[in-house]
Amino acid sequence: MYDYVWNPKLANLCAKVPSHVISYISSKLYIGSKVLPKNQDLAFKILDNSLRSANDYESIQNLKFSKAYLSKIYSIESNNLQLLKDSNNTLMQMCRDEYPQALFVMGKELIMLKDTLKGLAGRASQERAKKFFEICVKNEYTPAYYYLGVIYQEGISVEKDLEKAVKLYEKGREYNDPQAVFKLAMIANGNGDKEQYYQLMKEAAEMGLMEAQHNLACYYLEKDEVVKALGWFLNAGKHDFYPSMINIGTIFLSGKGKILGNPLAAFIWFKRAQKIENSEQLEQLIEAAQREIDNLHKDKNP
Repeated sequence: MYDYVWNPKLANLCAKVPSHVISYISSKLYIGSKVLPKNQDLAFKILDNSLRSANDYESIQNLKFSKAYLSKIYSIESNNLQLLKDSNNTLMQMCRDEYPQALFVMGKELIMLKDTLKGLAGRASQERAKKFFEICVKNEYTPAYYYLGVIYQEGISVEKDLEKAVKLYEKGREYNDPQAVFKLAMIANGNGDKEQYYQLMKEAAEMGLMEAQHNLACYYLEKDEVVKALGWFLNAGKHDFYPSMINIGTIFLSGKGKILGNPLAAFIWFKRAQKIENSEQLEQLIEAAQREIDNLHKDKNP
């Protein structure tokens, strides 16, 4: 991580940009994208200089959170225990100040620890997560509705309460949370309501949730609407959603319905999936696609 250097020109430039935009740009720089190549040093320089020039409480808190969160990610990647401790302390202090983004992020982490921490420690982390999400909900930090719903659906630190979970998911749906809509779809499916399952899954898929796009494709495939199924598999597969990539390759391997066999396309999708996760079954599919390609070449050149 770079050593902080005050840069007046950069600070003056950052002062003209809203803090939420600075946070977004910094996160994109940290991760890297087609538009903004990865540059972690620049991400922190922008945040530090923006903090230096910020003069209102909301902007300071927003930038402070972004720096602490990215610092925590960096500390884990670089195995910097002191930085991890410092960034965690900053985030927990922001939780005590009831800053919604910090509460939300730390609440998610505590939920993920539920299978790692056992006994009293596990119970305490779950109860703290619930408290964090409740404060978020009280302050209308809308992504928390989904996670609080999960707490009640799964009975994490509370008695299972599906009715309460559904109400929270419905609230999340009001704020266009695709994960909440997906949960409602799965609950409808569990209740045997296929029509409601379809409508809700389609809604979540149209919001861009890859799991929903995959499930909707499977729904169409079961009804032999292969063209629609392939379209939704492709929507998820182009974002490297592994199960959809396998299904795309399988459809192209031998052809199905109105989709003609295309072993080369199948081979390409299987090889792309292999970069994410390999298995004996996938290797067999790649070999099958290669055999079909070879057979086509033999037919063209007897």
